[in-house]
Amino acid sequence: MDAFVSGGAPLLLMGAENLVGVPLDDRVEMSARGARALFSSLGPLRVDVPGEVRRAGGELLFSPGPQRLGARWLTRLLFTSGAGGDDIELGPRHLAVWESMLGRIRALGDRGRHSILEGTLSGPRASGQIRLLRAIAAVGRDDLTLASIPVSELSTGGEELYSPHSEALTALLEGALGTRRLHDEVVRVQVLNGNGVPGVGARVAKRLIGNGYQIALSGNASRLDYPRTLIVAYDRSQRGRRYAARARRLLGIGEVQVAAQPQGIVDLTIVVGKDFSQRRAQHT
Repeated sequence: MDAFVSGGAPLLLMGAENLVGVPLDDRVEMSARGARALFSSLGPLRVDVPGEVRRAGGELLFSPGPQRLGARWLTRLLFTSGAGGDDIELGPRHLAVWESMLGRIRALGDRGRHSILEGTLSGPRASGQIRLLRAIAAVGRDDLTLASIPVSELSTGGEELYSPHSEALTALLEGALGTRRLHDEVVRVQVLNGNGVPGVGARVAKRLIGNGYQIALSGNASRLDYPRTLIVAYDRSQRGRRYAARARRLLGIGEVQVAAQPQGIVDLTIVVGKDFSQRRAQHT
């Protein structure tokens, strides 16, 4: 959620890719108003509400169990936080609504899908929404996995933070993708801003995520006047050197160094120097 607030959907998508370790091809952004318009065109849906939903004041909005809901109530089910303001409750509700909605869209057939979606969705994001919804609805029910990222809430003195369950997430991805993830092949990276340019770490991450690299740590370097970008490998083997060289190719810049001592948390540290931003400026 912090990623969405600070960088919108693109940064949130990049963070999700970093978490799951696989490229994410597309996304759908939909406001409450857009969702209600879509639900209105589809008609009432039968949704198995996973748990009761109450307003902040305690008023009961939904009881658990299967029920037929119109556009107004479907929208409230999607966008109403729990009584405690806990957004983790939204995940199961979203899955229940998506399952019912996709079933309806799938049943419409190609012509019906085109008519409903083209006639309902509008605005700058409409073409992407239509494309993705049609593609998802075209997938057979047995071949489609709808799931929330498994997380647990962290106790942080009142701030709402969550930590992913790595084992459950791995099992989810293996089941959905039909293959085992090769954890040994995920290169853990620390990205340090060494040139003082705001947002440079995110630009580096964008080039690495989805290519076998996971950003484990980020922050500022000990100083902000590094003239050259450094890529420091902690694995002295050919494997470690190969990953460092590939990171350099992805960034298009950087001096590869091999540290004298291993480091247990990350495999590479990238200190972003002034040459990275200068090179980017030359190519824009």
